[in-house]
Amino acid sequence: MAHPLDHIPVANTEQATSSPRPTASPASSLSRPEPDPSLLGSPTPSRYSDKHEKMIKSLTSKISTLHSEISKTEALLSEAQVKLNPPNTQGTGTDKDAAAIVQRHIRLLHEYNEIKDIGQGLMGLIAEARGVRYVEVQRDFGVEAGD
Repeated sequence: MAHPLDHIPVANTEQATSSPRPTASPASSLSRPEPDPSLLGSPTPSRYSDKHEKMIKSLTSKISTLHSEISKTEALLSEAQVKLNPPNTQGTGTDKDAAAIVQRHIRLLHEYNEIKDIGQGLMGLIAEARGVRYVEVQRDFGVEAGD
């Protein structure tokens, strides 16, 4: 036998399906709407059957259990996020470290280039004094062409 509430007509199905449902707070979602007495056909329209009452109590209990589990899970999540991202090193600390490393590499590269330029200048003076080509002086000092 079909439940009497299964036959409630919907005036505008487009409006019923497309309009967003209002979000209810957990306390208000537990309140029970009173069914229309003409649709139930029972002598006490404001009362649900015992079966429905038990089901409602069971579901209410499950909802409260789920709410407590959600709270526990959210607490665990926030605790894990704090462990992964300590407040004092979020964002800017690692950016500053990276910027410092880049600046150090740039400084060392400048120093290397200056030393290399001085070495090449000295080898050029030696090549000129000996009257040989620059490449021959490089070979004498063990410097490869790609160095």
